[in-house]
Amino acid sequence: MNIAHAGVVVFQGYISRYNICACYSNPAAKTTPGCPIYGMPILEVGAAGNVIFLKRSMRPGFAGIENELLYDPKTTLLFGDAKAALQKLVAEIKSL
Repeated sequence: MNIAHAGVVVFQGYISRYNICACYSNPAAKTTPGCPIYGMPILEVGAAGNVIFLKRSMRPGFAGIENELLYDPKTTLLFGDAKAALQKLVAEIKSL
């Protein structure tokens, strides 16, 4: 995958059985002209049936702006170290 802007995608994975997409994306890149990330390529994660957002805290991200995806009703926040949290999540899903 060729990414034009560093940091746009930290991790991308897809588990088709559960229709889960794990990635980094901020819809403001498409919806908020004038914001620092406007025009950056993003993944359309808001179109997914469910979104699991991995985050260490509620502080703004690298661009210093809120991510509106955090407040989408389909979004579940999972706090902690992304790698450790994702490994635990995948292990739990495999045990189902």
